[in-house]
Amino acid sequence: VWGGNPAKFLRKLTEEEIAFISQSATNYCNLAQVHAAENAKTFDEIELEKLLRKKFARRDEEYDSMLGVVREVPPELVLPDSILPDKPAKAAH
Repeated sequence: VWGGNPAKFLRKLTEEEIAFISQSATNYCNLAQVHAAENAKTFDEIELEKLLRKKFARRDEEYDSMLGVVREVPPELVLPDSILPDKPAKAAH
């Protein structure tokens, strides 16, 4: 670690700090890939994802009932099951 102006050597990095720097680089590479994939989506793909998020958003019916909220899914948000990818079957333990 160097610090000051002019810079002077202060101490060596610990093993944990060295590992953190390496892991941070990997994390930033992964984040860059996610960012690139999200920004490559078309308008239609983004709109479809919005609809899917609304359709499958977790709702707490008990909380809603305390507020007097009644939720109904508008017909335009009901998507056919065939539009979703098949989920892999969970292995029995």
